[in-house]
Amino acid sequence: MGINIVAVIPNRKCRTQEEMNEEFGVFESFNEVMPNWQLFEWESENYASWIFTPRYINPEIGEPMWEAVRKYLHRVMVFLGADVVFYGNDVVTPSTPEEAWDDN
Repeated sequence: MGINIVAVIPNRKCRTQEEMNEEFGVFESFNEVMPNWQLFEWESENYASWIFTPRYINPEIGEPMWEAVRKYLHRVMVFLGADVVFYGNDVVTPSTPEEAWDDN
């Protein structure tokens, strides 16, 4: 089951990028290493964005199949000390606010 959502979660515990990488992994391609979750600041608040969503997330964790995604996002929320997940379903470009160009 491919995951094509955008998820942004408040980083209330102010976790570091290194802590996120250690807990939730990185995407490695050739000599490049990119975090699965990218931390960023927006309007003086800290957030984490799910940049590289997986092609497969263990559907056997829950029934119906989306239950595995819900449990994973809950795990991230607990790690970050958040009480909400902002999400959408359209990935155009994986970027954080400071990386976006003017009209994005």
